[in-house]
Amino acid sequence: RKSDVKAAVYLNDIPAVRQAFELGVNGEAVFTIGASLDKKASQPVTLRGRVLSLHDGYYTQEGPAQRGKLNNIGKTAVIRYRNTDMILCGNILGPGDPQLYRHFGIEPTFYQLVSVKACTSWRAAYESMAGDIFETDMPGNAPLNLFHAHFTRLPKHFYPFEDITEEDIRRAE
Repeated sequence: RKSDVKAAVYLNDIPAVRQAFELGVNGEAVFTIGASLDKKASQPVTLRGRVLSLHDGYYTQEGPAQRGKLNNIGKTAVIRYRNTDMILCGNILGPGDPQLYRHFGIEPTFYQLVSVKACTSWRAAYESMAGDIFETDMPGNAPLNLFHAHFTRLPKHFYPFEDITEEDIRRAE
């Protein structure tokens, strides 16, 4: 949080979106950001931010994956804390598409660090504009490493959490 790196991030946080809409554009306040969906997997961060813009949450993907697909991420707020611009919404859809940022006024190529929390399809859109790509295992409901997820009801013989033999596969058929 004390870095001078110009960063862009997005996350689901309906309470923070509501607060931003109550404040309006250019409103400033202390926000509690993150962990609104799962307080066990991560902890919220408290920061003083300014509302840059407010949106209905509709945007069209630019591709290459699902080019032209209309997404609705719910009411959306863009807030700034120091040199970090954050898209806050109710439901992330199309996280690997640069339009998730561009449509809401954040041009990824103008930032030194852009967070893209997606498992597939993002490389095709971001690789040509990225200097370096770092895959990180972030806390939350969708970690890169499945062993860090907090599953409570895994079925028996579920790979990769348990080794599966050919005999297990035959028995399941």
